[in-house]
Amino acid sequence: MEQLNREIELLQLGFKKNYDQQTFYLYKYDLSWYVDYSKILDYSDHKWNILIEDMKYDLQESKKMFYKHLRMSSGYNLAGKDIRNKLRDEYNKYNSWLQQETQGKIGRSPNFKRETELRAKVELLKELIEMFKEEKKL
Repeated sequence: MEQLNREIELLQLGFKKNYDQQTFYLYKYDLSWYVDYSKILDYSDHKWNILIEDMKYDLQESKKMFYKHLRMSSGYNLAGKDIRNKLRDEYNKYNSWLQQETQGKIGRSPNFKRETELRAKVELLKELIEMFKEEKKL
């Protein structure tokens, strides 16, 4: 029963069972982790808990480092610039349409539904632009 619980713990962490090599393995964040089947059977509860906690910690730290390196890559920066430019272009387009819609013209009744839709789009785009500015500061 204890063996089954330990296997379930590994599966919950994302490990997969390799029947040929009698191991559990995980490849994540460009790193590999292996747990021999013998550890599941032979480790005491205390030693097993330490192993699991160490793996959880290692996974968290690897994730942080992986995304830190990803953010520092030139491709990430170029993609971020491209997204910011597209957001700014869309914001300018919808904001221009909103200004045209809100200007009173003779012989034209205001279209409140269209105006509301445009306001919502402009506000959303403004929030996204601010979000990208905050991310860039990190």
